[in-house]
Amino acid sequence: MTENKKIEVEYLATAADYRRVLLWYRWKRLAVIIGITFLVGIPILVSAFSSDPANRPPGFVLWFLLVLPVLVLAVFYWGIYRQAERIEKIFEPVKVTFTKDGLESEGESSSAEMNWDSFYQVYETNQDFIFFPEKNIFYTIPKRFFTNAEEISEFKTLLRENLKNKAILSA
Repeated sequence: MTENKKIEVEYLATAADYRRVLLWYRWKRLAVIIGITFLVGIPILVSAFSSDPANRPPGFVLWFLLVLPVLVLAVFYWGIYRQAERIEKIFEPVKVTFTKDGLESEGESSSAEMNWDSFYQVYETNQDFIFFPEKNIFYTIPKRFFTNAEEISEFKTLLRENLKNKAILSA
């Protein structure tokens, strides 16, 4: 990559972008919830089909076991949906310029500069680049805002050169 190459991206992420990234970010939590539900639920379901009526759980336990996973998933998704809607409302269109030194972002009411050393990690998913300035704080730049595949490739090279093992990118 040439020394003075700049990559500029103008974007405004939507609630759908944030929902997608929040689901990506929290998939482990969801997997744990589903796993616990199955670990508790399978023995109860097995006992429900016991030939001895004394060993069968009450009907409300079975009903609860069937409704609980659906309820947990609905609450989980609803929380993400609400959070994404709130995030969308506070952001404005931003122009981000990436250079060998870091990035500069400029919006109507704010601007910021960050050097590459300031980042905890950067991930690439199928549709986004997700920047973590801190372990639990992130923002996303959807790939659709890059001009073309060549620009995305140049951007990935820039990230690899400057972030080394902090950049978790596809091949």
